[in-house]
Amino acid sequence: MDNKKVISNICKICKDSSSYIQRIKDVEWYTIKYSDVAKNTSDRNSYKIFDNVKQKKGIYIFYNKDTLDVLYVGECHTINTDRDLAKRMSQHFTATNTGGLIYKLSGGDIDKGTKLIQEFIKDVSLSYFTLDADNQEILFLESFLIAMLKPKYNFMYEENEF
Repeated sequence: MDNKKVISNICKICKDSSSYIQRIKDVEWYTIKYSDVAKNTSDRNSYKIFDNVKQKKGIYIFYNKDTLDVLYVGECHTINTDRDLAKRMSQHFTATNTGGLIYKLSGGDIDKGTKLIQEFIKDVSLSYFTLDADNQEILFLESFLIAMLKPKYNFMYEENEF
């Protein structure tokens, strides 16, 4: 899906001319199909698609590639040896990574996780952008997007965690 359509859809849903929306419009977006990574997770080279965001911070959005419905919004606001945007996004492509969306949705059940991955391969894309911003700004932007877009899976976590 074209990045401009994704950005336009987000701006339409948010109905807001705040600095957050302007920030989203001003950055360069990248988009990949979930299937471009998930089909080859046994091959660590499949994660090379994220090489452009190693040692960077940013925001990522999983969405249905046909309807543009937002499924999950995530962020990476810290860079260290264990965490950057590339590592954070790659967590969402296996059923065994405890920090990933698939693991959390499947409750750690590998069979359920594998089925979810197959569903995501058919329908899901990932758009992301990097930010040269402080941690607080990235967290606020992620919170704003979650509040405005109401992604299906962000809210499932909140309901299940309490």
